[in-house]
Amino acid sequence: MARKPKIQGGIQGIRAQFLDAQQVLDEKKELFDPDANLLRNGIKAGQWEGAPHHNMPPDCPITVLGKKGETIYVINAIGELEEITRHDLPTLLRIFSPFVNYVFWAWPAWSKAKGEPGSEGYVPPKVERVQRDQAWTAIIGEAGRKGLFDPQNNVRGRGGWKAQDKFIWHSGKHLFSVDVKADRDQRAIDWQLQAAKPGDYDGYFYAQDNDTPAPLADAYRRQ
Repeated sequence: MARKPKIQGGIQGIRAQFLDAQQVLDEKKELFDPDANLLRNGIKAGQWEGAPHHNMPPDCPITVLGKKGETIYVINAIGELEEITRHDLPTLLRIFSPFVNYVFWAWPAWSKAKGEPGSEGYVPPKVERVQRDQAWTAIIGEAGRKGLFDPQNNVRGRGGWKAQDKFIWHSGKHLFSVDVKADRDQRAIDWQLQAAKPGDYDGYFYAQDNDTPAPLADAYRRQ
């Protein structure tokens, strides 16, 4: 009869799970922002479903939270809350940075082809500019669909928060919560520490901030 796996508990178990979750976060840091002329998940520039402004493009680096009056609120590509009042190209590139190529891919303006297809020296059209107005139309439309967002009531900073039936610890750079598995008598038999980047969750925006000291983030590993 196979032995039942022993659940590592107590401080040692929490330490090990914390480090496992931290490792997952570290593995997600790789920047992926290919040239705008390349396919993304098989999709050519400007040809995603709903383009150019019926909805937001897929795998979008920013999250539109909503609006209040003339101000649009977004989570930019590095996790900051931004109040948008100007709809120009520098603002667009700033909120998507460092994923600038994504903007050119999602809302491309094409160069003219040189020559005829199949002829010697033919140069096909290439993405060379951004259709700024199309991009802002998509973002403004998404803000309207999301509805009212009030930063005074919908933004949460560092510390402990209750979200639905979970307790969330916001360290500044990460959100930590625990998924508990219970038996038929509702006794906890396993738990997994979950880690995620700050962002939009359950109707609230958890704002990224300077990180607090990570609890139990020492050199301990499972024995």
